[in-house]
Amino acid sequence: MAEEGESPSRAFRSAVSTLTLGILGSSVLPLPFCFSRLGVFPGLGVALIVAFANAYTGTVLIRAAGHLKKRTYEGTVAAAFHNKAGIRTVAQLALVLLLFGTLAGDAALLADTGQLTLEDLTRGNVPGWLGDSGRIPMIALVSLLVLPLSLSRRMRSLEYAAVAGIGLLLVLTAVIIQETISAGFPAIVSGELPLIKVAPGAEAQLPEAMSVLFFAFYLQPMLLPLLSEMPEGKQGQDLLCSALNVTTLVIAFAAYGIVGIFGAARWGLATEGDVLVNKWLPGRATGVLDAAMAVYLSISMAPMAITLRFLLDSVVVGKGDLIAYSRSRDTWFTIGGISTATSVAVIWPEKAEKLFSVTGCTGVLLVSYVLPVLVHFKLYWTRRRPEVASSDQEAWLLEDASLLEANLGGSGVIRRRDSSVAVIGGSADEVEEDIEPGMVDSGIRGITIGDGSHTVEPLRAPLLTLRPAPNVVERPGGYPHIRELRKMAYWKIPLVLCWHLVLPLLVLVLGVGTSLSALALSLKKWN
Repeated sequence: MAEEGESPSRAFRSAVSTLTLGILGSSVLPLPFCFSRLGVFPGLGVALIVAFANAYTGTVLIRAAGHLKKRTYEGTVAAAFHNKAGIRTVAQLALVLLLFGTLAGDAALLADTGQLTLEDLTRGNVPGWLGDSGRIPMIALVSLLVLPLSLSRRMRSLEYAAVAGIGLLLVLTAVIIQETISAGFPAIVSGELPLIKVAPGAEAQLPEAMSVLFFAFYLQPMLLPLLSEMPEGKQGQDLLCSALNVTTLVIAFAAYGIVGIFGAARWGLATEGDVLVNKWLPGRATGVLDAAMAVYLSISMAPMAITLRFLLDSVVVGKGDLIAYSRSRDTWFTIGGISTATSVAVIWPEKAEKLFSVTGCTGVLLVSYVLPVLVHFKLYWTRRRPEVASSDQEAWLLEDASLLEANLGGSGVIRRRDSSVAVIGGSADEVEEDIEPGMVDSGIRGITIGDGSHTVEPLRAPLLTLRPAPNVVERPGGYPHIRELRKMAYWKIPLVLCWHLVLPLLVLVLGVGTSLSALALSLKKWN
């Protein structure tokens, strides 16, 4: 829930800061490698497509959670499929794999960056007791930065740390831009980095480059825990959707494009998978830049660590739903999650690439693409089941149930439709399908309900009568449904079907195709 007295604009800015820290993270470091293989405009095109796909599926999750009144990823997916245990388990396993894998991969990358820092600061004369794997810098940064930030009660409280982290990233960006301009864009001038086609000789590395971009824009695990900290109702959903679109389509796209293009324009095909491996500053200044990026990476791990804590809370204690905050419980869950992920990186400190590959090919595919698209199809295309009435609606329905039952000779039924429709009277087979929200279908004639506040007038023909139902109001922010096409102008229908059918199918194909290519590439490299 938002802080008391907080303005919508304040909540929006806070959400943008938090999401920006979560989306950029370690994803920005391999972007120059991607552009050096894809070329400038092809790289921008792929990045824009992936950004739009993630913004789309993220919006689906936010709207679905608001419609189903859920505040966890797995709870939303399960509710969309009528709380089937199997789909909840799939969602939970995918989230665990994604979050643990991401944290372990980030910790391993932290070890690599820490080792680079030591080597550059000491000019290659690293003391023997520090070793050559980066384990000690990694453990120190996790203990001093990652863990304290991850113990924050609210995810949005990271906004101030996000400002510091983004400031450090801007320093790296400025260094890359300045160095590339000073060198005269050597890769572009020589033709090694083409503007409108794939880099010559880089065809074999295209699947790897595309897979890195494919995994660079996901925010879906963070969105629903963050939604619980936004203003209530449709306003909070709208604010978070806007923050998601700004973060994904503007901030992340611009940051990736600038760092990617300028980095690739400097080094061409010599661009490394981690841009920090390429030397950007002389002498020990490079070590200072590496140290700043190590701090940035540490700060950027906190959003996913908090998301993992929310997941453990939900799975272990809350049975799929968010529960009340407990400092002791959340402290133990945070320590347990971070220490487990860090232990994996301690065992394999130089295997960050493999950890990211496994995570991306499985967890990101399910969490960011497959499950959101399935939720959309389930809510949009399928017939919705009746739900349990809210307390005030249920009281009114039960009060008049006996009267209706008597007048209908035992054939009366009471049921909810689409979370906002009370259907009273007649047999279930006789109820019309497209009853409007906030209306009562009596199915009978000449009956006064309850205290006389609702009357069904006699009809000359055996038609259904619709009257407003007391205490039944349409819930704002309901999820779109195929039945809405009946009320649309004919020219709008193809556009709406493209949005709700063609687009999610394209997103699904994009996710599955790129993920399988990345998995095949990873297996080939490991063998």
